[in-house]
Amino acid sequence: MAINNRVPTPRWKREAELAVRQGANSRSQPGRELPIDKVMLAIVLGITLFGAVMVYSASAILAEK
Repeated sequence: MAINNRVPTPRWKREAELAVRQGANSRSQPGRELPIDKVMLAIVLGITLFGAVMVYSASAILAEK
């Protein structure tokens, strides 16, 4: 009754070891280019613009004093 204490190897480690074994062949393949998430870009730009307006309006009130 032997107990199997083998821990499974994570996928990222198996893929890294495979890339090392393959050598230069794995580096010659370019990565997949992902498209820009337009909704996320619009949200980030909107929040940034909103923050800039908030800072500008706060500094305008301080300048009047």
